Amino acid sequence: MDLTNPLSDAHPPRYAYESDDEDEFDAPSEDVPNPTSTPEPLDFKLRSMGTLTPHESLIIASGDAGKAWVEGAELGEQQGGIYVNDIQVGLLFSRSVAGKTVTVVISEVTTTLPVHAMHQYAEFVLDQIQPSRISMIDTYSAASYISKKNIDYVNAPVRYMTSVVDPSSQILSITNFEQYDPPNMIQTTSAAFLSIVAVRSLQDKASAVVSSLILLPSIFLSRSARPALVEIIPGALSRSSEGWHEALMKDVHQVSLGLSMGSVDPGAWIWGGHSGSLPVSPRSKRAEQDGGMYI
Repeated sequence: MDLTNPLSDAHPPRYAYESDDEDEFDAPSEDVPNPTSTPEPLDFKLRSMGTLTPHESLIIASGDAGKAWVEGAELGEQQGGIYVNDIQVGLLFSRSVAGKTVTVVISEVTTTLPVHAMHQYAEFVLDQIQPSRISMIDTYSAASYISKKNIDYVNAPVRYMTSVVDPSSQILSITNFEQYDPPNMIQTTSAAFLSIVAVRSLQDKASAVVSSLILLPSIFLSRSARPALVEIIPGALSRSSEGWHEALMKDVHQVSLGLSMGSVDPGAWIWGGHSGSLPVSPRSKRAEQDGGMYI
């Protein structure tokens, strides 16, 4: 007998209190990958559009932070790409400052890596470029950041993490950047880079890599990783919607290049003033074929 209805002589049918998926307002579609299924095999390739010489210094700018930073970084022509299953995930550039050259990877600005691909992608990039210094630019959710004091988004600071104590980290003292403290976690591909560098440095202290992660405050909650890698139209790089001001981006630029290249003066960051989308090579046919672009 159903106790919820004293007038009922029998238990209600199942559909009366438990709906099927087809009755739900936002039922999952049939084309959504099954999270319990075996991930597809991953194939990583580095394709160069010319002569690409790896350098000791490496900068990886990811997601919206990468979109914003690349606006004024004056990186020049794209020199190559990092592909996962023939989908371009990283765009390769080189930037020369005061006689030194840094390799730059603009990563995950047109697609997002699934969780199972993050570690392998980071490992592939590090193995191909083999840097001795690495600086990363990414975002953190200011709204969900756990702190002892309440900080609204407008006043949220740029935060940083570093794996190795290094004299060049003194460059952080010229800014108002604050440490990224536990129990907060990083769940993007940047975490994979940091963890690999930290483990390798413990295994071989003589060749420890100086690594840093600069995190810009985001107005959005942390994005969920896609269950599978999805290809985006090549060249479709929209501008970041975060709205970071120019002074902040100049500080991020100075610190990132300074940490990746030691005490070298990193030069100026000039706001590009581009609208709509990042500039694409006039040779649009080539861009449509291989994702090549100029910045």
